[in-house]
Amino acid sequence: MIEVQGLVKRLGAVTALDKASFTAADGQITGLLGMNGAGKSTALRILSTVLQADGGVARVAGIDIAGKPLEVRRRIRSAAARRRAVRQSQCAGEHRLPRGFAGFARSG
Repeated sequence: MIEVQGLVKRLGAVTALDKASFTAADGQITGLLGMNGAGKSTALRILSTVLQADGGVARVAGIDIAGKPLEVRRRIRSAAARRRAVRQSQCAGEHRLPRGFAGFARSG
């Protein structure tokens, strides 16, 4: 789960993210909607610990991104590796054709 409360990021005189708050539950697709310059990319950069927030609190999998950024990065990397492995195994299985399917002979 991702929890964001009052996230703020200033870049010089510009407030790139102004008190953003949202929750993204596990197992659900969540979209960030907004106009160009609304802070969507900035929020994701903060959540992935590429940028530091100037205010507010954010947690990824219950871990405070400001307090334990390396643990957040480890979790993100681990989740991405699991998804990649699943995708690769699905691709291999999806491309197997039954014997004689549409005139193609199945190899092996």
